[in-house]
Amino acid sequence: MALTYNSKKTCGELLAKILTGAWRATPPPLEISEAQLAVVVQPLLTTSAGALAWWRIAQSSPQSEARNFPAADELHQAYRLHTLHSAINEKRIKRILAAFNQRRIPTLIFKGWVNAVTYPETALRPFGDIDLLVSESDYPKAQSLLLELGGDGLTVDLHEEGGKRYERDFATFYNRSRSIPVGEMTALTMSAEDHLRLLCFHFFKHGAWRPIWLCDIAAAIESRPADFDWAYFLGTDERRMTWVTCAVGLAHLLLDAKIHDTPLADATGRIPRWLISGVLDAWSRQTSSNRFAPPKVVWDLRHPSTTIKLIGRRWSGPIEASYSLGSAFNNMPRLPFQVMRFAQQTWYYLKYPNDIAARSRALRYF
Repeated sequence: MALTYNSKKTCGELLAKILTGAWRATPPPLEISEAQLAVVVQPLLTTSAGALAWWRIAQSSPQSEARNFPAADELHQAYRLHTLHSAINEKRIKRILAAFNQRRIPTLIFKGWVNAVTYPETALRPFGDIDLLVSESDYPKAQSLLLELGGDGLTVDLHEEGGKRYERDFATFYNRSRSIPVGEMTALTMSAEDHLRLLCFHFFKHGAWRPIWLCDIAAAIESRPADFDWAYFLGTDERRMTWVTCAVGLAHLLLDAKIHDTPLADATGRIPRWLISGVLDAWSRQTSSNRFAPPKVVWDLRHPSTTIKLIGRRWSGPIEASYSLGSAFNNMPRLPFQVMRFAQQTWYYLKYPNDIAARSRALRYF
């Protein structure tokens, strides 16, 4: 990782250091001090990367001193807990997919579980829900089925169609789908190209604040099939092409993902400096900036200090603002996009002051 440490981004850089290559069956050796690990243990746990960090520590060297650090014990506990949850979640996923198959509702599973199976152990990639994609015509039936099934501890995030949000529609995803094992069952998911592309979009959609999302991208790159279609992955839209290229480049720059044998071997040279800084800042904050309009701002203009605090809490970061407005990731200044995003949020808040659902639809990401 060719980065220089500084006080402002120390936490983000340390997270990158400990997660470098951590998704591999044999991660690279890790040298880290007790003080450094203590700095990142809570961010690792908060962002669901604790088990993965323990894997890096435990697998990189059996004689590593880091295994005996107090912070490492917390990571080990997270690994044990996620191992238990992984087994339970697999049973829940099988139950849900079996119900969809019985009703003959074509369904694609993506993100969480699909990410987990690219790791040496599924417990290394915890997830809190199951993401399912269905066609627009099947969406009402799928909703009804989920109501019948009821909750059993695993939330289902049901996604409708594809369209503008994913660029490609459900029929395209389904026709290119592939099978993955879920216990003794098989499930359908997106093609390797479509899924990696979606992971790149998801990473930037949420301001890139969770390091494990970039680990997902790195793991998907390194586990891709030999016939991976890079041209299809990149697509033809210039803006989206900058997004996926930068995501692949960041996976290499920050986490040392292997891209030397891909058409994007030079991707790190195409990453704007603001984007690298934005990712490390987001990792240091461990939270996403609020993407909804600032409440009561116009009513607090008589109190400038209060207004400034409200704006600060609702101000979109450069990554979220650029992605949500559909901007290419280039070397143009990001402040204008952040101002435009704030103005957009404020406008829709005023337009729909009492209708949160309408405001959310209007502010939906590109």
